[in-house]
Amino acid sequence: MQTPKRSEYWLISHLVRCGEAAASLAGHRCITEWSPASESVYLHIERRGIWFGVRIAAHAPAYDCSRDYACVLVPRYSTSDTQVVDLTRTVLTHVRCGGSVVADPRDVWRATRRLNGFLQTGRKYVDRNGNRWVWSADEGQWNCVDRGSRNAGFPEPPVHRPAPLMSNRLRSSVRHSQNMLAKWASELSSAAETGS
Repeated sequence: MQTPKRSEYWLISHLVRCGEAAASLAGHRCITEWSPASESVYLHIERRGIWFGVRIAAHAPAYDCSRDYACVLVPRYSTSDTQVVDLTRTVLTHVRCGGSVVADPRDVWRATRRLNGFLQTGRKYVDRNGNRWVWSADEGQWNCVDRGSRNAGFPEPPVHRPAPLMSNRLRSSVRHSQNMLAKWASELSSAAETGS
């Protein structure tokens, strides 16, 4: 009997579901992040207060933050049943007792949000009535700096937020720096526990 062709997307989804199930069965918290720019998926597993990361993808890491994770590379196109079983075992091992130390994904999200807010502060907008607005990330709102029509009442602020300014490279740099801090903190903690 011939094995049906499987795409890398099918295999990645399968491995992610297996990893999430293994984390759940072991009682570990798991946060999954799907890359917006590629097929890559990142599993974040918390064990004993430390976060471990596994990257499942069909291509080698392009950014430093992607190299911070234990990488499981899947073949493109067709895979045999034996390959599926071997890759599944690899993911399960990383989830249960492996992976690389990474930052809490919520901390990364907060750091990214803070930097993006800093970059957005001072962005200008002119509405259809000629009112000039400046965005304040600290206040989370537009502030009117110049009214276009002096005879009209006080203008209503825009309801949209400024577009995000962070590139994938900058976002990845933030994640990498957070991952390095988490790794160093884990190493210092281990050294303190062992007395070395």
